[in-house]
Amino acid sequence: MENFDTSHADTISNSIQNFDTSHAHTISSSIQNFDTSHAHTISSSIQNFDTSHAHTISSSIQNFDTSHAHTISNSIQNFDTSHAHTISNSIQNFDTSHAHTISNSIQNFDTSHADTISSSIQNFDTSHADTISNSIQNFDTSHADTISNSIQNFDTSHADTISNSIQNFDTSHADTISNSIQNFDTSHADTISNSIQNFDTSHADTISSSIQNFDTSHADTISSSIQNFDTSHADTISSSIQNFDTSHADTISNSIQNFDTSHADTISNSIQNFDTSHADTISNSIQNFDTSHADTISNSIQNFDTSHADTISSSIQNFDTSHADTISSSIQNFDTSHADTISSSIQNFDTSHADTISNSIQNFDTSHADTISSSIQNFDTSHADTISSSIQNFDTSHADTISNSIQNFDTSHADTISNSIQNFDTSHADTISSSIQNFDTSHADTISISIQNFDTSHADTISNSIHSVLLTLMANVKLSWFYLSVK
Repeated sequence: MENFDTSHADTISNSIQNFDTSHAHTISSSIQNFDTSHAHTISSSIQNFDTSHAHTISSSIQNFDTSHAHTISNSIQNFDTSHAHTISNSIQNFDTSHAHTISNSIQNFDTSHADTISSSIQNFDTSHADTISNSIQNFDTSHADTISNSIQNFDTSHADTISNSIQNFDTSHADTISNSIQNFDTSHADTISNSIQNFDTSHADTISSSIQNFDTSHADTISSSIQNFDTSHADTISSSIQNFDTSHADTISNSIQNFDTSHADTISNSIQNFDTSHADTISNSIQNFDTSHADTISNSIQNFDTSHADTISSSIQNFDTSHADTISSSIQNFDTSHADTISSSIQNFDTSHADTISNSIQNFDTSHADTISSSIQNFDTSHADTISSSIQNFDTSHADTISNSIQNFDTSHADTISNSIQNFDTSHADTISSSIQNFDTSHADTISISIQNFDTSHADTISNSIHSVLLTLMANVKLSWFYLSVK
């Protein structure tokens, strides 16, 4: 492998992974021979060594200059916690300018070293609060008190990033965390709202009080929080909804959608309290109630003035394509027995709305994969990014059909399609591997990411795919020899 020039580091890194750990010393030498400009790809290789060689590998990690801290941090993550002390020293050796990447490494240490790690977290200056917050999330709740203190030590100017950390604490510490939430000034309501969402409904009363304490100017963000409370607290939450002024009807409507239909009467009253100027957004909320409450909801619809008939209308086909955003929500609510009709509707939208339509496609069950796949193909390849998200949501029983769809995307979108390939379960490795082969070799970097996500039981199949990619690369660069060993 040493004879490969560094321009193929991406491809070689995959090969390195397939060596068992008994050759760690040999491989580590190979890793060192790559110049640091390929740190990104080599880091993937380092991850696959077992922890018994942590000392050796850690030395290799140190040999990379700090300018590649981003990629090395990924390598550190895969060491088991028994070497936390050793690795933690390595982490400390990175200057704080790389706090963003190191924080990812910290996440993978088990909670028994929370004290040690917490000290490390504190040593980062507050200007890197964004990245550290991610690290805090992975500590179990038994250290909530310790971590909460750490959270408090960040000044409020970093509320955005810390809020993400708060989310991962279990609900048994809701009281403690709620106090933390209150300590953030209201100017960060947007970020805190995300934190509120992850508390279970048993603390709805406490949290609802917190919600009320935010001024109405942050209704947009709080509404997202309201959505995650279960329907048993609809009465309490509905009161909260009413307290928002009507100027935020757009965001509140999203909150209303998540209440189950048993509270339709209560919610319908809330809907009526919005003035008719927000009919567009409220209509989205009405759609999510199940059909057993059609009578109640229809009464609500009647309260909207007729000037919004286009939006409220249940006939999707009557909307012109300029309303694709609104219609996509409507499409989602049709059961799969109308897939044929809906697919026709999807096709009628011009490709400039691929982003919104892709969301609609996701909600069809897999029994109509054939029909939907045809719809996917009708989008031009310039929207591969959004469509790939849709492909992911089909269950693996239709891998054959979907794989055909994947093939129809031109290779210039290999990056986004590779994400789609990852979500198929390993039982279809054979089919997917064929799809991988259809991407031209110029996208080896992105495809390699997809290959990694197959479980090791299909190593033989995937290795064949890798082999085909490597052989083609060899022909392209006219190398004189090639050796690959997969065990």
